[in-house]
Amino acid sequence: MPASGLPLAGFFLRLRSCEDRNMQQDQSRRRIAFAAAATAVLLLLAVMLWVMQSLLEQQRMERCLASRQPDCFRIDVPPRDAGPANLKR
Repeated sequence: MPASGLPLAGFFLRLRSCEDRNMQQDQSRRRIAFAAAATAVLLLLAVMLWVMQSLLEQQRMERCLASRQPDCFRIDVPPRDAGPANLKR
């Protein structure tokens, strides 16, 4: 084997090692980017569902009010004897 072949072989081994390391870093970056994108999509879906639910509730309330029904809103009223003004001193 010629003496000049060993340094060249070492160079190619180092080059392959660097390429493997770069591929691993690229895969790691892709995983992180995918996780970030998936999180963003899930967050957008959650916000979209919340907005749609709010709009549907508002539409239901407007339909109820337009029909002049007396029981459109549910108002929770505490019992009279449970208020702080009726506490015995």
